[in-house]
Amino acid sequence: MGYLRPVRGWWGPFARLESGSAPRGMGRMGRWRRRCGITVAALMVTGGALLPVEVQAATISVSGSVFWDRDNDGVRDAGEPGVPGVRVHRSNGNQAPSATTDSQGRYTLTGLTPSSSGYLLVESGWFRSQCAKLTCAAGPGRDNDFATANAFIRYPLAQLTGTTTNLNVGVLPDWPGSSAAPPAPVAGVVPANAVDVASRLSWTSSTCPGGKYLICRAGDTMTVTAQVMNQGTTTLTGIRGVLDLPASDRFATGNASRDVTLSAVASAPTITGLAVGAIDPTTQSVPITLQGSLPPGGEVKIVAKATVAAGPGTPGCTVSAPTSRCPTAEPQGAPLTFAVTHIDQSGDPDSFGPDCPAGAAITTCATGIHDKQAEPDEIDPVGHNVDPTLGVSSSYDLSARLLALRTSAPGSVAPGSTAVLRAVALDTGSATGLPGWKLTVVLPKSTKPVLPAKHALRTCSKGTTSAGFPMVTCTGKGPLGPGVASFAMDVSLTIPASWKAGARLNAIAYVTPDSAQGAETNPAGAAPTAPTVDADQTASNNDASLVLPVRP
Repeated sequence: MGYLRPVRGWWGPFARLESGSAPRGMGRMGRWRRRCGITVAALMVTGGALLPVEVQAATISVSGSVFWDRDNDGVRDAGEPGVPGVRVHRSNGNQAPSATTDSQGRYTLTGLTPSSSGYLLVESGWFRSQCAKLTCAAGPGRDNDFATANAFIRYPLAQLTGTTTNLNVGVLPDWPGSSAAPPAPVAGVVPANAVDVASRLSWTSSTCPGGKYLICRAGDTMTVTAQVMNQGTTTLTGIRGVLDLPASDRFATGNASRDVTLSAVASAPTITGLAVGAIDPTTQSVPITLQGSLPPGGEVKIVAKATVAAGPGTPGCTVSAPTSRCPTAEPQGAPLTFAVTHIDQSGDPDSFGPDCPAGAAITTCATGIHDKQAEPDEIDPVGHNVDPTLGVSSSYDLSARLLALRTSAPGSVAPGSTAVLRAVALDTGSATGLPGWKLTVVLPKSTKPVLPAKHALRTCSKGTTSAGFPMVTCTGKGPLGPGVASFAMDVSLTIPASWKAGARLNAIAYVTPDSAQGAETNPAGAAPTAPTVDADQTASNNDASLVLPVRP
């Protein structure tokens, strides 16, 4: 073992490592052992004490595989292929090391420090198997080592104390239908959508103060990341999207090629570039076209930079003293939205659905709110609150939409069949965000509705109106931003087998503001108590009706 002999140089007293035994007085503290994986480069002598100047810790490597867990059991069985083209990388710092899974789904990362900070991220458009929630622990199978947080598949680097192999994770493509839980395997394979695209918009950083309230003032800046994910089993091409900013924001420089760029770290290697159209100065939106292809399970990340230019303000949200009325949930007060508007492939069961046709403005389409498993998932908002010193507005103008998402035949229902009705709420006023609101669907007495799937940003319950008709009510936990439709409220119901051809299914939806918000610009009027036909939209546009004839 070497010892340290003081040497003087231009920088003062140093010590260098020389061969021989440790000098007397160093004791156990001086017996550095190579088997600990630590190399001492130098020690500084100060006041008789030896201080480390440079300590180079050993590095470790991590390897494993990302595989298609066809039967959703957390174990890689024979015949379960690897998923190629998926990025695995460190979450913090410069996001290095980074690797892309090979044709067998294998990855290897080198140069990691033992027990370091951050996470190992698997940037995948597929869901982690055995996980039907936005957040869940590592799966019980021996090959499902990664946990899921807000749909991100990750592994804490603090748990890696040495070189590790077989750190594997099973994933699944999106499945048909609107259920949050995957269907049971058929012939050992969970059914999957062939074509399925999703989007996500997330905060990266900002200068907006206010902590969890994210209150922005004029001149504050922000960076967000827009992700496009291939949730199906078919390679996607011709991917186009639109990024919209709220009325209070502007792109950072106004130069689209500078403000919106492709992130190389978490993008699929088969995406070869990004074309950004001109920024619309009126709507503050920019069209985006991805060049190349996105393989099944692949993910692309787009970085956008913006700044706050004006109000209106969010009620109760001052930087100096925010109140509990200042919303903390997405999309908060001023919503930014990102939407996938086109792919070359057809057949995606929830893309461009009846409430979001391909040519519609994305603000008229219900949002998925960070949930890849909730339809529609081609649109996602984030948001921030705006300090009211930029200008306050309390103008709320609410409207509702109601449509048939799935029926036994287009535009009609059959006795004994199951139908899914979708309701959304929309604020066309100028207020930055409506923190409190409720959306209700009223149905015929002979039907038994099923509550929508649970969601972090809403609470739903069943009840009856004063006239005895069944109703489903959902209360939003996040604000309803101007011009952005609410989450999709999907209500399932079974058509009574006793209904005869020629009968009609009537339903009505209506939205109301929280009483604390004050009077609505366009008064809501009386809440409907029966599923009547809303031929004249009553005295306001807060309600909408749906009529479906019963066919033989």
